[in-house]
Amino acid sequence: MALIEERLSEHDEQLVLRPGLRLPGVWSTWEAGVRAVVGQQVSVKAAVGQLNLLTNTLGHNVSGQRVFPNANVVARSDLSFLKMPNSRKETLARLAQHIANTPESPPSNWLSLKGIGPWTVSYARMRGASEPDLFLDSDLIVKKYLAKHPQLNAAKVSPWGSYATLHCWSHFS
Repeated sequence: MALIEERLSEHDEQLVLRPGLRLPGVWSTWEAGVRAVVGQQVSVKAAVGQLNLLTNTLGHNVSGQRVFPNANVVARSDLSFLKMPNSRKETLARLAQHIANTPESPPSNWLSLKGIGPWTVSYARMRGASEPDLFLDSDLIVKKYLAKHPQLNAAKVSPWGSYATLHCWSHFS
């Protein structure tokens, strides 16, 4: 982490506000994709609430622990219990159906699905595949940071763009 943060600080001494940030990985690009879709245009607290509702409603127990529902379960389910716009529920259903039909499909193939854009794909790759070089410069919070620190860009933070994204987010959390 020290090497990564040293490299990032070469381009912006203020970027590393909270040393030691690591990529917050999840079990799969599927789960990361769901998190991205559910979390669109809502607070982190609201997104977590919807993810918990999804897991509590559609998840199942493994060794006494509630686990995230797989794409097959979500694709077959009525998602009306989720408290989000219908367009977002439809995007979630399309993503679930796509993954259920083609489980090995990489996130880059999700771009053909209505409601899935480059940010969602990059977020899923960053969190679900732990890819280290995805600078989410189209993200609203990252844009806010870049407005005050225009010297940063994807090329300068490479090969640690994902970490740079996390550090940008940390300034607004």
